[in-house]
Amino acid sequence: MKDSTQTAKQYANKDLEQRRTWYSPAAEAYNKARPHYPKALVNRVVELGRLVRPEESMGCLGGIGCFDFQRWCNEIVPALKSGEATSIVATAIAELQQRRRWGVTFRGLGSVCSTFDHELCESPLERFFRADVDENGLLVREREPLYRTSGWGYEELAALIEQLASTCITEVEVVGRTYRLPWLLRSLHDTDLELSENLLFLADKLDLWSQFWTHGSGGFGEGIHGWLNPEETAWFTELLDQLFESAAWEQLPQNDYIVNESQSKLRQVQRVANASTKAKRGLLWGGDLAIFYT
Repeated sequence: MKDSTQTAKQYANKDLEQRRTWYSPAAEAYNKARPHYPKALVNRVVELGRLVRPEESMGCLGGIGCFDFQRWCNEIVPALKSGEATSIVATAIAELQQRRRWGVTFRGLGSVCSTFDHELCESPLERFFRADVDENGLLVREREPLYRTSGWGYEELAALIEQLASTCITEVEVVGRTYRLPWLLRSLHDTDLELSENLLFLADKLDLWSQFWTHGSGGFGEGIHGWLNPEETAWFTELLDQLFESAAWEQLPQNDYIVNESQSKLRQVQRVANASTKAKRGLLWGGDLAIFYT
Protein backbone atom coordinates (compact mmCIF):
# COMPACT_ATOMS: atom_id res chain seq x y z
CA MET A 1 0.00 0.00 0.00
CA LYS A 2 1.38 3.40 -0.95
CA ASP A 3 2.18 5.83 1.79
CA SER A 4 -0.81 8.20 2.08
CA THR A 5 1.43 11.25 2.50
CA GLN A 6 3.31 10.46 -0.71
CA THR A 7 0.04 9.95 -2.58
CA ALA A 8 -1.30 13.28 -1.33
CA LYS A 9 1.88 15.02 -2.51
CA GLN A 10 1.55 13.49 -5.97
CA TYR A 11 -1.96 14.91 -6.34
CA ALA A 12 -0.95 18.29 -4.88
CA ASN A 13 1.83 18.67 -7.46
CA LYS A 14 -0.43 18.14 -10.47
CA ASP A 15 -0.75 20.92 -13.04
CA LEU A 16 -3.17 23.73 -12.07
CA GLU A 17 -5.16 23.44 -15.31
CA GLN A 18 -5.63 19.71 -14.71
CA ARG A 19 -6.62 20.19 -11.06
CA ARG A 20 -9.16 22.96 -11.67
CA THR A 21 -11.33 20.75 -13.90
CA TRP A 22 -10.49 17.15 -12.98
CA TYR A 23 -13.91 16.42 -11.47
CA SER A 24 -15.88 17.74 -14.47
CA PRO A 25 -15.08 14.88 -16.94
CA ALA A 26 -16.04 12.29 -14.31
CA ALA A 27 -19.36 14.03 -13.64
CA GLU A 28 -20.11 14.35 -17.35
CA ALA A 29 -19.20 10.70 -18.01
CA TYR A 30 -21.39 9.53 -15.14
CA ASN A 31 -24.30 11.65 -16.36
CA LYS A 32 -24.03 10.11 -19.84
CA ALA A 33 -23.42 6.49 -18.78
CA ARG A 34 -25.71 6.04 -15.80
CA PRO A 35 -29.12 4.41 -16.34
CA HIS A 36 -31.95 6.93 -16.49
CA TYR A 37 -35.16 6.53 -14.55
CA PRO A 38 -38.46 6.47 -16.48
CA LYS A 39 -39.56 10.05 -17.17
CA ALA A 40 -43.05 9.39 -15.86
CA LEU A 41 -41.59 8.35 -12.51
CA VAL A 42 -39.23 11.33 -12.38
CA ASN A 43 -42.01 13.77 -13.24
CA ARG A 44 -44.24 12.31 -10.53
CA VAL A 45 -41.49 12.57 -7.90
CA VAL A 46 -40.74 16.16 -8.92
CA GLU A 47 -44.42 17.03 -8.83
CA LEU A 48 -44.75 15.71 -5.30
CA GLY A 49 -41.47 17.31 -4.25
CA ARG A 50 -42.71 20.74 -5.24
CA LEU A 51 -44.94 20.70 -2.17
CA VAL A 52 -41.88 22.36 -0.60
CA ARG A 53 -41.33 25.87 -1.85
CA PRO A 54 -37.98 26.25 -3.72
CA GLU A 55 -36.80 29.06 -1.43
CA GLU A 56 -37.21 26.74 1.57
CA SER A 57 -35.08 23.96 0.12
CA MET A 58 -31.31 23.67 0.39
CA GLY A 59 -28.87 23.99 -2.46
CA CYS A 60 -26.72 26.44 -4.39
CA LEU A 61 -28.55 29.16 -6.32
CA GLY A 62 -27.17 29.53 -9.82
CA GLY A 63 -27.49 32.90 -11.50
CA ILE A 64 -26.36 34.98 -14.44
CA GLY A 65 -25.70 38.67 -14.82
CA CYS A 66 -24.73 41.33 -17.32
CA PHE A 67 -20.99 41.77 -16.69
CA ASP A 68 -18.99 44.93 -17.42
CA PHE A 69 -15.99 43.02 -18.72
CA GLN A 70 -14.09 46.13 -19.84
CA ARG A 71 -14.36 47.74 -16.40
CA TRP A 72 -13.22 44.49 -14.80
CA CYS A 73 -10.10 44.24 -16.97
CA ASN A 74 -9.25 47.93 -17.22
CA GLU A 75 -10.14 49.20 -13.73
CA ILE A 76 -10.71 46.43 -11.16
CA VAL A 77 -7.84 44.08 -12.01
CA PRO A 78 -5.20 46.87 -12.25
CA ALA A 79 -6.49 48.30 -8.95
CA LEU A 80 -6.10 44.92 -7.25
CA LYS A 81 -2.59 44.57 -8.61
CA SER A 82 -1.76 48.05 -7.30
CA GLY A 83 -2.70 47.03 -3.78
CA GLU A 84 -5.12 47.40 -0.92
CA ALA A 85 -4.76 51.20 -0.68
CA THR A 86 -6.23 51.82 -4.14
CA SER A 87 -9.53 53.70 -3.80
CA ILE A 88 -11.74 51.08 -5.52
CA VAL A 89 -10.20 48.25 -3.51
CA ALA A 90 -10.16 50.11 -0.20
CA THR A 91 -13.89 50.82 -0.53
CA ALA A 92 -14.62 47.15 -1.24
CA ILE A 93 -12.50 46.04 1.74
CA ALA A 94 -14.36 48.45 4.05
CA GLU A 95 -17.73 47.17 2.82
CA LEU A 96 -16.58 43.59 3.24
CA GLN A 97 -15.30 44.24 6.75
CA GLN A 98 -18.66 45.70 7.73
CA ARG A 99 -20.70 42.92 6.12
CA ARG A 100 -18.54 40.03 7.30
CA ARG A 101 -17.59 41.64 10.63
CA TRP A 102 -13.95 40.73 10.24
CA GLY A 103 -10.70 42.68 10.49
CA VAL A 104 -8.84 41.43 7.42
CA THR A 105 -6.80 44.31 5.96
CA PHE A 106 -5.34 42.45 2.94
CA ARG A 107 -1.84 43.78 3.54
CA GLY A 108 0.32 42.81 0.56
CA LEU A 109 -2.67 42.41 -1.77
CA GLY A 110 -0.78 43.85 -4.73
CA SER A 111 2.02 41.30 -4.39
CA VAL A 112 -0.45 38.41 -4.42
CA CYS A 113 -2.69 39.73 -7.22
CA SER A 114 0.32 40.51 -9.43
CA THR A 115 0.86 36.75 -9.75
CA PHE A 116 -2.47 36.43 -11.62
CA ASP A 117 -3.14 36.70 -15.37
CA HIS A 118 -4.74 39.80 -16.94
CA GLU A 119 -8.31 38.61 -16.24
CA LEU A 120 -7.49 37.38 -12.72
CA CYS A 121 -8.46 33.79 -13.52
CA GLU A 122 -5.47 31.85 -12.24
CA SER A 123 -2.21 32.13 -10.33
CA PRO A 124 0.78 29.84 -9.72
CA LEU A 125 0.06 30.35 -6.00
CA GLU A 126 -3.09 28.27 -6.54
CA ARG A 127 -5.41 28.18 -3.51
CA PHE A 128 -2.92 27.17 -0.86
CA PHE A 129 -1.22 30.31 0.38
CA ARG A 130 -1.19 32.73 3.30
CA ALA A 131 -0.07 36.34 3.00
CA ASP A 132 1.48 37.17 6.36
CA VAL A 133 3.82 39.69 7.97
CA ASP A 134 6.79 38.75 10.13
CA GLU A 135 9.86 40.61 11.41
CA ASN A 136 11.22 40.72 7.83
CA GLY A 137 8.07 42.22 6.36
CA LEU A 138 5.46 40.72 4.03
CA LEU A 139 5.86 37.18 2.85
CA VAL A 140 3.60 34.83 0.92
CA ARG A 141 3.75 31.24 2.05
CA GLU A 142 2.70 28.67 -0.54
CA ARG A 143 0.85 25.50 0.39
CA GLU A 144 0.00 26.75 3.85
CA PRO A 145 -3.04 25.10 5.49
CA LEU A 146 -6.25 27.08 5.07
CA TYR A 147 -7.10 26.92 8.77
CA ARG A 148 -4.27 29.24 9.82
CA THR A 149 -5.59 32.31 11.60
CA SER A 150 -2.74 34.75 10.89
CA GLY A 151 -2.65 36.80 7.71
CA TRP A 152 -5.11 36.10 4.91
CA GLY A 153 -5.45 33.56 2.14
CA TYR A 154 -7.62 32.18 -0.63
CA GLU A 155 -11.00 32.23 1.14
CA GLU A 156 -10.65 35.86 2.16
CA LEU A 157 -9.41 36.86 -1.29
CA ALA A 158 -12.31 35.02 -2.97
CA ALA A 159 -14.75 37.06 -0.88
CA LEU A 160 -13.02 40.30 -1.93
CA ILE A 161 -13.03 39.32 -5.61
CA GLU A 162 -16.78 38.60 -5.43
CA GLN A 163 -17.35 41.94 -3.71
CA LEU A 164 -15.53 43.79 -6.51
CA ALA A 165 -17.05 41.70 -9.32
CA SER A 166 -20.53 42.54 -8.02
CA THR A 167 -19.85 46.20 -8.83
CA CYS A 168 -19.59 45.15 -12.49
CA ILE A 169 -22.82 43.10 -12.53
CA THR A 170 -26.31 44.27 -13.54
CA GLU A 171 -29.46 42.65 -14.98
CA VAL A 172 -29.25 39.63 -12.66
CA GLU A 173 -31.43 36.55 -13.17
CA VAL A 174 -31.41 33.86 -10.47
CA VAL A 175 -32.29 30.59 -12.18
CA GLY A 176 -32.71 28.46 -9.06
CA ARG A 177 -30.92 25.37 -7.82
CA THR A 178 -28.81 24.97 -10.95
CA TYR A 179 -25.19 24.26 -10.10
CA ARG A 180 -23.87 23.89 -13.66
CA LEU A 181 -25.12 26.06 -16.53
CA PRO A 182 -24.33 23.47 -19.29
CA TRP A 183 -26.61 20.95 -17.57
CA LEU A 184 -29.59 23.11 -18.54
CA LEU A 185 -28.74 22.37 -22.16
CA ARG A 186 -27.69 18.77 -21.68
CA SER A 187 -30.94 17.99 -19.85
CA LEU A 188 -32.51 18.18 -23.32
CA HIS A 189 -30.33 15.39 -24.74
CA ASP A 190 -33.23 12.89 -24.80
CA THR A 191 -35.26 15.15 -27.12
CA ASP A 192 -34.95 15.70 -30.87
CA LEU A 193 -33.25 19.03 -30.27
CA GLU A 194 -29.83 19.37 -31.91
CA LEU A 195 -27.54 21.45 -29.73
CA SER A 196 -24.79 23.46 -31.39
CA GLU A 197 -21.28 22.44 -30.34
CA ASN A 198 -20.37 26.13 -30.26
CA LEU A 199 -23.25 26.84 -27.88
CA LEU A 200 -22.12 24.02 -25.59
CA PHE A 201 -18.53 25.29 -25.76
CA LEU A 202 -19.56 28.82 -24.72
CA ALA A 203 -21.82 27.47 -21.97
CA ASP A 204 -18.88 25.43 -20.64
CA LYS A 205 -16.60 28.48 -20.73
CA LEU A 206 -19.19 30.60 -18.93
CA ASP A 207 -19.38 27.87 -16.31
CA LEU A 208 -15.65 27.17 -15.91
CA TRP A 209 -13.46 30.04 -17.14
CA SER A 210 -12.84 31.66 -13.75
CA GLN A 211 -13.56 28.60 -11.64
CA PHE A 212 -10.53 29.47 -9.53
CA TRP A 213 -13.00 31.60 -7.56
CA THR A 214 -15.59 28.82 -7.12
CA HIS A 215 -14.90 28.13 -3.48
CA GLY A 216 -16.41 25.71 -1.00
CA SER A 217 -17.06 27.53 2.25
CA GLY A 218 -20.64 27.00 3.35
CA GLY A 219 -21.85 24.95 0.43
CA PHE A 220 -21.18 23.41 -2.97
CA GLY A 221 -20.33 25.43 -6.05
CA GLU A 222 -20.45 28.82 -4.35
CA GLY A 223 -18.70 31.77 -5.91
CA ILE A 224 -17.90 32.98 -9.42
CA HIS A 225 -17.81 30.23 -12.05
CA GLY A 226 -16.91 32.07 -15.23
CA TRP A 227 -17.52 34.91 -17.63
CA LEU A 228 -17.59 35.73 -21.34
CA ASN A 229 -16.24 38.85 -22.98
CA PRO A 230 -18.60 41.05 -25.09
CA GLU A 231 -17.73 39.33 -28.38
CA GLU A 232 -18.28 35.86 -26.93
CA THR A 233 -21.51 37.07 -25.31
CA ALA A 234 -22.87 38.33 -28.65
CA TRP A 235 -22.04 34.95 -30.21
CA PHE A 236 -23.64 33.08 -27.31
CA THR A 237 -26.79 35.23 -27.62
CA GLU A 238 -27.03 34.60 -31.36
CA LEU A 239 -26.76 30.83 -30.87
CA LEU A 240 -29.37 30.88 -28.10
CA ASP A 241 -31.76 32.86 -30.29
CA GLN A 242 -31.28 30.36 -33.11
CA LEU A 243 -32.06 27.52 -30.71
CA PHE A 244 -35.27 29.13 -29.49
CA GLU A 245 -36.40 29.91 -33.05
CA SER A 246 -35.86 26.34 -34.29
CA ALA A 247 -38.79 24.09 -35.15
CA ALA A 248 -37.44 21.41 -32.79
CA TRP A 249 -37.64 23.84 -29.86
CA GLU A 250 -41.30 24.53 -30.59
CA GLN A 251 -41.99 20.78 -30.69
CA LEU A 252 -40.50 19.98 -27.27
CA PRO A 253 -43.00 18.06 -25.08
CA GLN A 254 -45.25 20.26 -23.00
CA ASN A 255 -45.97 17.65 -20.32
CA ASP A 256 -42.35 16.92 -19.33
CA TYR A 257 -41.51 18.83 -16.16
CA ILE A 258 -37.72 18.56 -16.52
CA VAL A 259 -37.76 19.75 -20.13
CA ASN A 260 -40.18 22.58 -19.31
CA GLU A 261 -38.08 23.64 -16.32
CA SER A 262 -34.96 23.78 -18.50
CA GLN A 263 -36.83 25.79 -21.12
CA SER A 264 -37.95 28.31 -18.52
CA LYS A 265 -34.47 28.71 -17.05
CA LEU A 266 -32.85 29.03 -20.46
CA ARG A 267 -35.31 31.82 -21.25
CA GLN A 268 -33.99 33.63 -18.16
CA VAL A 269 -30.45 33.18 -19.45
CA GLN A 270 -31.53 34.46 -22.87
CA ARG A 271 -33.06 37.62 -21.38
CA VAL A 272 -29.80 38.59 -19.66
CA ALA A 273 -27.73 37.56 -22.69
CA ASN A 274 -29.80 39.83 -24.94
CA ALA A 275 -29.49 42.73 -22.48
CA SER A 276 -25.72 42.20 -22.28
CA THR A 277 -25.34 42.07 -26.05
CA LYS A 278 -27.38 45.24 -26.48
CA ALA A 279 -25.17 47.02 -23.92
CA LYS A 280 -22.00 45.49 -25.48
CA ARG A 281 -21.08 43.84 -22.21
CA GLY A 282 -20.16 40.35 -21.10
CA LEU A 283 -21.89 37.66 -19.05
CA LEU A 284 -21.03 36.20 -15.65
CA TRP A 285 -22.31 32.95 -14.12
CA GLY A 286 -22.00 32.12 -10.43
CA GLY A 287 -23.44 30.27 -7.48
CA ASP A 288 -24.87 31.80 -4.31
CA LEU A 289 -23.34 35.20 -5.01
CA ALA A 290 -24.32 37.83 -2.45
CA ILE A 291 -25.76 39.99 -5.24
CA PHE A 292 -28.44 37.31 -5.81
CA TYR A 293 -29.93 38.14 -2.42
CA THR A 294 -29.96 41.95 -2.66
